[in-house]
Amino acid sequence: MLQAFCRLVVYFSLLIGFMTNIFGIIIKTFKAKTSPWVSMIFSKPLLPAQAFGIGVCIILINLLFSPSVSFASKRDALRIEIKIEKDHRVKAPISELTKNLEKIAKIYKTSNQKSYWESEGKGALHKFLRSRGYYSATVNSEISGKNTNSITFHIEPNERYSLSNIGIKFTTGSNLNIKIPAIADLKLKKGTPAIAEDIFSTQKEILEYVEEHNCLLSLSVSHQAVINHFDRKLELVFFIDAGSSAKIGEVSFQGLDKIHPDYARKLTKLKSDQCFKTSLIKAARGRLQKSGLFASTKPTIPKTTNKDGSVPVIFNIVERKSRSVLGGLSYGTDLGFGATLGWEHRNFLGQGELVRANLFGNEREQILELNYVKPFFKRDDQTLRLGLRLENKKSKAFEHKEGAVSAFLERKLSEYWIGGFGARFSHARVQKKSDNSKEKLSLLSLPLFFIKDTRDNILNSTRGYEVRLEGAPYFGVSSKQKPFFKTTISGAAYVKPSDSRLVTAFRGSIGSILGVRSASVPIAEKFYVGGGGSVRGYEHQMAGDLDSSKRPLGGRSFVEGSLELRFHFAEKMGLVAFFDGGRAYSAASPDFGKKLLYGAGVGFRYYTEFAPIRVDIAFPIKKRQGVDKSYQIYFGLGQSF
Repeated sequence: MLQAFCRLVVYFSLLIGFMTNIFGIIIKTFKAKTSPWVSMIFSKPLLPAQAFGIGVCIILINLLFSPSVSFASKRDALRIEIKIEKDHRVKAPISELTKNLEKIAKIYKTSNQKSYWESEGKGALHKFLRSRGYYSATVNSEISGKNTNSITFHIEPNERYSLSNIGIKFTTGSNLNIKIPAIADLKLKKGTPAIAEDIFSTQKEILEYVEEHNCLLSLSVSHQAVINHFDRKLELVFFIDAGSSAKIGEVSFQGLDKIHPDYARKLTKLKSDQCFKTSLIKAARGRLQKSGLFASTKPTIPKTTNKDGSVPVIFNIVERKSRSVLGGLSYGTDLGFGATLGWEHRNFLGQGELVRANLFGNEREQILELNYVKPFFKRDDQTLRLGLRLENKKSKAFEHKEGAVSAFLERKLSEYWIGGFGARFSHARVQKKSDNSKEKLSLLSLPLFFIKDTRDNILNSTRGYEVRLEGAPYFGVSSKQKPFFKTTISGAAYVKPSDSRLVTAFRGSIGSILGVRSASVPIAEKFYVGGGGSVRGYEHQMAGDLDSSKRPLGGRSFVEGSLELRFHFAEKMGLVAFFDGGRAYSAASPDFGKKLLYGAGVGFRYYTEFAPIRVDIAFPIKKRQGVDKSYQIYFGLGQSF
């Protein structure tokens, strides 16, 4: 009850504080007339350090007072004690096991708690001890008086059993003409403790070895253990049940309508006369599902081979709808309200071609993009990407109208690495705000990039990382523009401990423009820092050097980074505390003598099936007089990075 009360007090206080700041923001934004006492209460929004601190506190409170823990008083809760040899090796894991039993007991109530959990506890402890090789362990229980909910288990593990012998045999009717691993090459050795986890690991090791070195229509591996209690030994035998040798025959599909069979066949990466392996069929099915074109991809494999040893592979397919319409809303204090409207066709010509049209606009910029993506272009690991982009942008530094076309070849280099190169031609009309000068500029760039991406989810990453290396030479076309080279390196990492609701996310980027002085770099091609997706708390492009009119100058280099603590406190809700930092520099490399600009804040996430809805409020840590606002609000779809 105390935990629940503390929880309510803290949340109520935070709610009052949050609403106070929201009303303060509304009053300041719309310059509403209020009575003096109202103005006094709502006139001072949170400081950035307070905002970040509150976010961290909320997360810590939720971690400490987790909803998964019952709010029952300690007097009512079941308590399990363990008595075992002082330094025994199983003491620590058994203590963890009993803690889990206590947690379950708080949730799962019975009419006779102590008797029920005495029986359940004995069973769980015996099972655990056997899995660790203690087959003659004894577990006795002692229940305290009626007025207390305490159970004490007295454990005597006794001697640990070891493996007296390890063997491999074939089941009746198994294919005997196959290659199997030698007993001596297995990780599990004779004389080692009989631990269940090691036994199942070795069973998997044998299965993987046999499948890798043979072409089998079917394969399974099981084991049998004979326990000798007198000698405290365990004899272990693995049984291999192997089907006939086989090779892949014709790969066909049933249920295809708008998707060409040749494209579906390329997706599977299965070829006639290829060695048949169950793992290859599973991988092929996974690739079909990952394409997003199919609702169901069930393979059918005959139980016998043809006379030539081949076996046909038939996928029973249910196609998905290939067209979809996308829409979204966004808001930023600096950029105003924004909207996105998109349409895509994922099978434009029947070979998995993607055609996508996106229209995005807010108060500062409007963008129209058309993209065409052709998979398996000239080779199975290569993709062709064609693009058209029209952009109208108004910032404090410049007004920019641009049209661009691009073509890229992208190749899969390994499981996670991709690389590519291409060409981009752009023609722009630019007006500088500093002197109202106008110019027309045509640029040809030849980008080269390498990307490694192990993230589990692009819009809501919880594990993995991403690394991007990008560089491109730029050449002026029919202008006096000097050539220059632009490069960026960026990365992000996500850490989530097992069974934790806390995700720690990091992001960092650095970039440089080489070959020309700052004055010779086109103003729209310079680096700018600040705003959502960059350093939050500062207005769009404003985290850097400014001119006398307080307009951003941009830079030839930049550096920025972010730290986020993301706590998923309910099924569809989460809280975030974040800290950003960065700056744009006029020099070709970051000048760390100039202090970085930092922002901090808190956010709320509502998790949908597609992506989280994001609301953040950020504050500049060192507000520049007459330049920075007291806060910035951001609203959008997906995590900030």
